[in-house]
Amino acid sequence: MTDKNQDAFSKARERYEQAASYWGEWRKAAREDREFFAGDQWLPADRNNREIQCRPILTINRLPVFARQIIGDARQNKPSIKIYPAEDGDAEIAEIYEGLIRNIEYVSSAPDAYDTAFESAVICGIGAWRVCTDYVSDDAFEQHILIERIREPLSITIDPNSERADFSDAEWLFYEYDLSKEEFKHKWPDADLSDFATSDAMPGWLDRDSVRVAEYWFKERTKKMIYLLGDGSVTDKMIPGLQVIRQREVESVNVRRATMAGWTFLDDPQDWPGAMFPFAIVTGEEYRIKNKTDYRGIVRNAIDAQRMYNYWRTMETENIALAPKTPFLVADDQIEGLEQEWSNLNTVPMPYVRYNANSQAPMPHQIQPPQIPTAYANASAVCVDEIKSTTGLFNASLGEGGTESSGRAILARQREGDTATFLWVDNLNRAIRYTGKILVELIPKIYDSERIIRVLGPDASNEQVAINRVVGDGMGGTTIINDLSFGRYDVIVESGPSFATKRVEALNNMVEIARMNPAIMQVAGDLMVKAMDWEGAEEIAERLKLMLPPQI
Repeated sequence: MTDKNQDAFSKARERYEQAASYWGEWRKAAREDREFFAGDQWLPADRNNREIQCRPILTINRLPVFARQIIGDARQNKPSIKIYPAEDGDAEIAEIYEGLIRNIEYVSSAPDAYDTAFESAVICGIGAWRVCTDYVSDDAFEQHILIERIREPLSITIDPNSERADFSDAEWLFYEYDLSKEEFKHKWPDADLSDFATSDAMPGWLDRDSVRVAEYWFKERTKKMIYLLGDGSVTDKMIPGLQVIRQREVESVNVRRATMAGWTFLDDPQDWPGAMFPFAIVTGEEYRIKNKTDYRGIVRNAIDAQRMYNYWRTMETENIALAPKTPFLVADDQIEGLEQEWSNLNTVPMPYVRYNANSQAPMPHQIQPPQIPTAYANASAVCVDEIKSTTGLFNASLGEGGTESSGRAILARQREGDTATFLWVDNLNRAIRYTGKILVELIPKIYDSERIIRVLGPDASNEQVAINRVVGDGMGGTTIINDLSFGRYDVIVESGPSFATKRVEALNNMVEIARMNPAIMQVAGDLMVKAMDWEGAEEIAERLKLMLPPQI
């Protein structure tokens, strides 16, 4: 490793240790949240004591139903990236951008990445996915953009000095993953694992079976002069013969990536085509505690209530199980000769029980059964209410019956739950919007040659579009058709029902209008049939369209 790379590695290690110290407590709490959500809900001391005494340990996990409600609401209202032209932008190019982004999401199975990240954010407060590039095929030089899911968001260690909610101002981050030694040697055959034994090696990055590897992403900033020339163009180079109207010094950002193990860089730092880190992070509730940031899902505040619920249900079950069987009060001569039948009364189902009726004693009868304290059941019910309070989801949001009697009251209570949990959905939209910015920045740099691309419409219809095509302008020069590097474009995110859901709703409304005014079929029948989802609907809609009056 060169001296320059050695200095860069030393700085990377210093940054990693700084971030690991900053995020250490939060990372530990986030892992505990996930384990608690998965069912590990008893304190170790309580579990050990009960196991030693052979006492019951019940876990009745009520948290997943609350998380599924938030996750399900988000999945029913898929966010979509919308592109609008900004300075010098073109509306048609913006449509190509938008259609290409839909195609990138489709090819990448991006909804899987979004869902995985959102579910993790709801549970432990953080989720993530990444944007990457790859060659279209093994025998091609053209590249395309992909969106990949990250199953372990805690593997991302980010600059703690970042202030923005989407972490776009972070100066560096690490993305860690473990490889088997065999896979590690296949990827980096020249790397020597024995170097890990040196005093400079980072502890915990090598074990018996695997090697930890990290992608180290960092920004390099350089200053340069830019010039506004007499023809209105802006450049960073002086052009002879053109007047310089204005000039100023600017700072350019170059994003670089290096792969590192615990003792060295495994490759030289490489340039990334964009100026933003290609990682989108979804967060939960954000707290600032003792100059440190803490991100939480719905689990953290509900831990005590869920733990109490398990305890009280366990105590109730234990007391019922230990309660004595309710005995019968009988005289000796009433069961004389029938002792075996009466001994099996609690173990063998019998349609009837005989007794000797010639006794002077009254007919056998059971003693009043022991009463189980109702405090356990009451305490359990209180714990359930506390879980609802900490998550912001009440009966109406969970589909349970409540005290609301009118539909308007039920909807109002459901909206209260949606408002209480909208924070997570809004944070997901923010991360997807950041992804849109990454894609808009990368597209003109990755799709920079003349080629045919597929773009998708909102209804999943596809179209082949030629981009960056050079054609003659009729005056001896050339022009570029669908130049993706032309202009600037803004990104917004819309969240709502899917196109299929909207189509069904539109069809229902059109059918209602047609019932009230059948004549509308003469002017809009093609649209109504087109919205129907059955074989041949498109063909019939086209025929109806040909029969419309000329003025329509």
